[in-house]
Amino acid sequence: MRKRIVFACLVLLLVWPDSVWAAAELSFAGYQWQVKDGYDYPGKNHWSSRQAWVDEAGALHLRLEKRGLWYCAEVISRKYFSYGRFSFQVIGELDRLDPQVVLGLFLYHPSSLEEADVEVARWGRAQNPNGLFGLYRQERHAAQTFQIALPEGSYSTYRIEWLPEQLRFWGQYGHRSDEDAVFARWQYPKKPVLGDLLFERRHLQVRMNLWLYGGRQPQNGKDVEVVIHDFQYRPWS
Repeated sequence: MRKRIVFACLVLLLVWPDSVWAAAELSFAGYQWQVKDGYDYPGKNHWSSRQAWVDEAGALHLRLEKRGLWYCAEVISRKYFSYGRFSFQVIGELDRLDPQVVLGLFLYHPSSLEEADVEVARWGRAQNPNGLFGLYRQERHAAQTFQIALPEGSYSTYRIEWLPEQLRFWGQYGHRSDEDAVFARWQYPKKPVLGDLLFERRHLQVRMNLWLYGGRQPQNGKDVEVVIHDFQYRPWS
């Protein structure tokens, strides 16, 4: 039953229209990002460009905040990236996020609805695992997920390595650029088949968002802020 719940949640996360578009842009980690505004999926939430900004040190802030209504944050890369390694250095006590709160760090294509995800979420239930790695392919109507347990602490790194026939995911303690201090690791498929491409598209956007599962307010009623200290992309060669 739990696998069915996770599958259903992932499908709801990934398949949403781009009817709400960006009213603002920001520069972060050497790339341009659109900032989402409006009312739409995931979760049928309210989104505002006020909820994402870059500080003087160059870090990206994503804030979930009540201003009459609850407002969520999402940034969408202008650039479409090809195969390579994507690294997200995060500041925040992610293991303590409210069960209604979701942090997404992912690759996505708005037309083919293909996606590779790091999701920090309990999907509304405090007893659920607090994270997953996953991928979704619309043409196969299939999602594959791997549940992870996030450690205590405020500094962590998440990596997605996208190769033609395989996806590799890592979670690491602290802010890392090496292969050490790994607390979670998953690859799909375990044995890639040469020429069996995972995704139809060979270029995907990077997206980062902070939102409410089902559009329901945090159970503790508190605002949430997560900082992306850095994002790095290294092309595959």
